[in-house]
Amino acid sequence: MLHRRLARDYETLTASAGCEMVGDGCRAAYDRRTGWTRLDGWSYRAAVQMTSFDPQPRSYAQGALVTGAERILFISGQVPEAPDGTVPDGFEAQCHLAWRNVLAVLTDAGMTERDLAKVTIFLSDREHREANARIRHEVLGDHSPALTIIIAGIYDEAWLLEIEAVAVA
Repeated sequence: MLHRRLARDYETLTASAGCEMVGDGCRAAYDRRTGWTRLDGWSYRAAVQMTSFDPQPRSYAQGALVTGAERILFISGQVPEAPDGTVPDGFEAQCHLAWRNVLAVLTDAGMTERDLAKVTIFLSDREHREANARIRHEVLGDHSPALTIIIAGIYDEAWLLEIEAVAVA
């Protein structure tokens, strides 16, 4: 009886979350609503959890502990350059574009900004700190990955910032 109930629950889970082949062919399904993964053999394991240590206002934390991750995405420095090669004028427009480029890489990997564990932002000048913090908070909301901001000479003088990141899922 218990086995039938587990089988029914498994079918419900796979129907609601989708099912895919993983590893050596075992079936697995991830349910975003519950945050649990169900594997053949009727064992459960927790999905990815990220714990932010000492979250600060403006969407960053002193540390981010990740457990249960199966995928790690390293995002190369994303610059404020559009696909056609144009670079907008002004820091705010460049910052929004660089974040859009980060989000595009996340989307390509089947992830969202909520999967970011570590973000490094290179600013060309300290004067951009406040606008950078405000726009970062607009993008990340209450999500608080570990964060480093470095004031540096950027590769192309037209770029006022560059953003690199690590995401986990």
